[in-house]
Amino acid sequence: MRLVELASDDSARISEVLCRAFFDYPLMRFVLGGEGPGYARELRVLNDHFVMVRAIREEPMFGIVEDEELVGVSLLALPDGGASPPALGALWAKTWDALGPEARDRYLAVRSARVPFFPDDRHVHLDMLGVVPSSQGQGLGRRLIRRAQSVSRALPESKGVSLTTERLENVAMYERLGYEVLGHSRVAPGLATWGLFRADRPDDGE
Repeated sequence: MRLVELASDDSARISEVLCRAFFDYPLMRFVLGGEGPGYARELRVLNDHFVMVRAIREEPMFGIVEDEELVGVSLLALPDGGASPPALGALWAKTWDALGPEARDRYLAVRSARVPFFPDDRHVHLDMLGVVPSSQGQGLGRRLIRRAQSVSRALPESKGVSLTTERLENVAMYERLGYEVLGHSRVAPGLATWGLFRADRPDDGE
């Protein structure tokens, strides 16, 4: 399996991996209002949005390829993302026009719940990390996490890697990798979110 850097031309493939990886994920179900008849289509719209934000900002996206198939991906947000290109505003409007104001408000509720977790932006944020179900349990997520840590270590303005999760069982997994819980918030009945951080270390890398 090869770990590769991805580009905006790979956006459709990246989104497809995220749709497979996050089909049953609590955050997606919450934002989209459960699994209705249009859930798969709406999930694709939402994941397209997440991918295109990183592509527009020209921030790092990585993938793991097995037999020419993309089976795992990660999207990183760099410290101080800078000004928002006009294309981001157009993307925001397009996404929530398609998904509706109620989905937008639920998404904003999640974002608001996460704000206290990270008081400054001097870190690389592991924005999305997904592995298709058939390739889970093989350590691919850890490889992508290590790449994020390597990116952070190479940036003088970054002090470490942050991430969030909406599954309690993931918290213990990240703690085993050296991440510390910085905050926990209940967004709505049945949905909680955790923010975690791992400071850079001299041996960080792949």
